[in-house]
Amino acid sequence: MKMLNFDQYGLLHHAYWQRLLLISDQGNFNFSALDNSRKDRFVDLVYQGFYPLTALSYHVFRRLDESTERKFHNLLAPIYEAELGIHPLIAGTHYDNVPHPEQYRRLMQSLRPTSKLKHEIKVRNDYREAIKLDSAGINELLAYAALVEFNATVMIQALQDFTAKWCVANHFSHRNIEDNFINEHALLEGGESDDQHTSLMRKLFAEIDSKISAEKFDHAARHFVEVHHNYLDQIMGQVEVLLPEQVAVQ
Repeated sequence: MKMLNFDQYGLLHHAYWQRLLLISDQGNFNFSALDNSRKDRFVDLVYQGFYPLTALSYHVFRRLDESTERKFHNLLAPIYEAELGIHPLIAGTHYDNVPHPEQYRRLMQSLRPTSKLKHEIKVRNDYREAIKLDSAGINELLAYAALVEFNATVMIQALQDFTAKWCVANHFSHRNIEDNFINEHALLEGGESDDQHTSLMRKLFAEIDSKISAEKFDHAARHFVEVHHNYLDQIMGQVEVLLPEQVAVQ
């Protein structure tokens, strides 16, 4: 199966990414129109929208390694072990051995320094069941891993844009933002280096090609996007209720 254009599945073609996370650069929301409680709730919803993807990433890549009887362990292990925080790019900081879902929670917590954000365990579990992760085979797992990995750079850039604009709108200093999740992923994702995760996935595709059913892969990829978009529809419905009319998501 030849390498696909993963954008064809439209994983990021949703208002959550395009408008809320500002991929389109057209989400010029007047955040100052929100009172503090609604600002907190707004960040909660942004947090919830991405949480399942980071919370399940380790499990997707590890199960893919297991489903291929670890024949591609040298390519997959660096990806899912990084999700556990056991291979920090810079060792010796307070992020050592901190899994990426917790790093993401800390990032979002620093954007709303009032009540504590909790891990969205139910959201993760519901999402896991919806994509049938525990019974997924090699074709499904590869589709899930590829969709996330080949869109990861844009995802991180979107989170970076949102964080920067939120800080400016709320007069937050970046000194107080726990942005290691963004900074580390900005270096891990991409394909310029052989050690970056996109490069590892490209090598995997080159080696695993004969084992893949294009039809099953395509079906799984479309199902994953449908699950993601259905979930984000729920998030955006709550956002539109929360925001005053002048900053509503178009």
